Amino acid sequence: MAGLGGYRVVPARVVAVAQRQDDAHRVTVDAGTRDGVRPEMTVLDGDGLVGRVLRAGPTTADVLLVTDPDFSVGVRLERTGRIGVATGAGDDPMHLNLLDAQTDVQPGARLVTLGSEGDRPFVPGVPVGEVRSVQISPGTLSRSGTVAPFVDPGTLDLVGVVVQAPRTDPRDAVLPPKPTKTATSTPGTP
Repeated sequence: MAGLGGYRVVPARVVAVAQRQDDAHRVTVDAGTRDGVRPEMTVLDGDGLVGRVLRAGPTTADVLLVTDPDFSVGVRLERTGRIGVATGAGDDPMHLNLLDAQTDVQPGARLVTLGSEGDRPFVPGVPVGEVRSVQISPGTLSRSGTVAPFVDPGTLDLVGVVVQAPRTDPRDAVLPPKPTKTATSTPGTP
């Protein structure tokens, strides 16, 4: 993922998981300020966005995961470029609020990070997740939904802390190819 997106990363391993108090979703990684890691840096793995660095010490850093209810990230819809905000929801799918209520989005649409000013805390183009459901709220003209993150925090091991953003926004280039449907036939049928 780092190569496709043009991200320069510091590799790190998850060495500790925070106890789940107040629905906190955090991990500690074995890279810190000695490795160039600073607070408000993007953390990713081979599947997509893991979270952002909260605190960094000399040899370790604490990472707020995408599932934490205090986690929010600006996102962009694949192909259309429409933007919104995805927010962690604990063990439930992330919440999605689209900024334009007229945005046509269907389940299966994929999201990447929009990017932040100065690339902190988020660099652009990191895969975030796939839209699972969409709701239109009558009267408020808002469109929202749920998102299944690409990353499963329960299986984290090796991650990368982005220490340098790409020169240009990779847009959708880092998203994995969508699976193609293959025709199947049963024996005895053409």
